[in-house]
Amino acid sequence: MGLGGVHHAHSVHEMTDISTRAAVMRAHGAANADGHLPAVW
Repeated sequence: MGLGGVHHAHSVHEMTDISTRAAVMRAHGAANADGHLPAVW
């Protein structure tokens, strides 16, 4: 029954991580006009 809570917390963490990566991607995209994905992705 507690599994749902764990999953929810994990999902929130993933969403935050994705949001952070999206911000990094935009920053790299602005710096790299070639449009290639950053190696860190």
